[in-house]
Amino acid sequence: DAAAQDVELIRDAEASITTFWTRYGTKGSFWQENPECGPYPLYLPVDSPEWVALPASPKLMGASASAASPQSTKIEPTSPASLSVRVGDVNLTFDPPEIQTFQARIKDGSLPDAPQVPGKSVKLTPLYDSARTHILGNLYFTFQPETLRVAAEDGTIYTREVDFIYNEMSGTIDNKDGKLKGKINAEAKGALQRLDLIQADAAGKFSVKKGSSAVVCPQLPQADAGYTAVAGIYIAPWRIANNPHLKGNATGLAHSKEYAITRYEILPIRPEQSVQPANPDRVAATLSKLRQGKPVKIALMGDSILLGAESTRWWEDKYDAGSLTWKGRFIHELRQRFPTASIEVIEAYRGGVTIDYGLEKLTEILEKKPDLIVASFGVNDSDPKLGKRNGEEFGATLGGIMDKSMTAGADFLFVIPFPLIPWLGDNQAERLETEMIPAMRRAASNHGATLIDVNTEYRNLNSRGIPWWSQSHNWHNHPGDFGHQLYAETVLRAFPR
Repeated sequence: DAAAQDVELIRDAEASITTFWTRYGTKGSFWQENPECGPYPLYLPVDSPEWVALPASPKLMGASASAASPQSTKIEPTSPASLSVRVGDVNLTFDPPEIQTFQARIKDGSLPDAPQVPGKSVKLTPLYDSARTHILGNLYFTFQPETLRVAAEDGTIYTREVDFIYNEMSGTIDNKDGKLKGKINAEAKGALQRLDLIQADAAGKFSVKKGSSAVVCPQLPQADAGYTAVAGIYIAPWRIANNPHLKGNATGLAHSKEYAITRYEILPIRPEQSVQPANPDRVAATLSKLRQGKPVKIALMGDSILLGAESTRWWEDKYDAGSLTWKGRFIHELRQRFPTASIEVIEAYRGGVTIDYGLEKLTEILEKKPDLIVASFGVNDSDPKLGKRNGEEFGATLGGIMDKSMTAGADFLFVIPFPLIPWLGDNQAERLETEMIPAMRRAASNHGATLIDVNTEYRNLNSRGIPWWSQSHNWHNHPGDFGHQLYAETVLRAFPR
């Protein structure tokens, strides 16, 4: 029974696998009997005499709460789930998500044409967020299907499943047998995301600080002066029936129209320690030049995340104080830390590319004699429609790029990308985690490159009260401003003053 409980716990706690790996010993049958939990060491019962002392793990050294502190108070959802939670012996109630009307529009604000080509859907997702940053994807289970209205420009009403097909997960509308004609006027109501904060005053009294509603990437409010931040509460855009964490809607809520807080939306604030670079000594030559104020050439090689999508006005990035892309923040901060050094940037990034693009650009990059190559691939390599290589082939290609770069005299730093939304049914997130990221780790270890694990740092947002999946700007494969900041901060740890 204990093993069965652990299986469920591990399945549910994505970010805790490394913790279990470190805590559990090296004998027993748990992992052998439960291979779906990953290729990790074997289960050891807590009362086993074979426990050994393990060195402290950075994953286990985050801030923890004492038994008497507000952070140690147990927070649970109600049963049945509702918009209230139980904090110790107190019930706290949260406002429901804000509902607004979404209208399908194209860039100039006019009505879209009826889709005539498969894959060219009418989208209810707005083209931009509140900062006029493009949303290059679709919102996830945000729209209320019973409020959907699809009409012709003259007001003629179209019927679902007769004239069009509606995808409730993505909020997209597809033509059925060519029955949609001309301009399409589509709208539906939908919920906005929000992050609320549970805080405690000096006397230990709990209260709710409401956050601001957002179409994408909500922000967790700071605790008020004199208060302690206890937990983030994610007010999701989905109804409980569509909560992706409730696998198969096993709770019997398949048709519920209620918004509710489950244990997956309760995020106690007990911060994990910041993820540190692996093999940081492998960028020592570059760091030495920066500290000595010498000229340094840095090549940036990667895909759309390195390009800057979907940070605010990423297309205008100038590597200055106004930069919100991670590459812009990274270069700008290096110039602030090492003001006497002259930093030249070599650009080799493009949206939609795989590691083959890095292989293609490598000769051109090396001809410019960079001191450091900063690279990040893997997101598109994991896409079944774009990726041409399996994990082993990806790793071999990456290793070859590392070897050629270092043989030419360049330091090499690779950035593991942030986690992708795993609920879209396209297998991309799973391939990234199970094939590509292990290959990245092996390549860096075998070829002596510095490795920056943004993936783990992103997942650790949960320990700070922020569900990591809420910080995907397009509900798929691009971070927003906050995510780009996290990227930059994590990479910069390899370059202390």
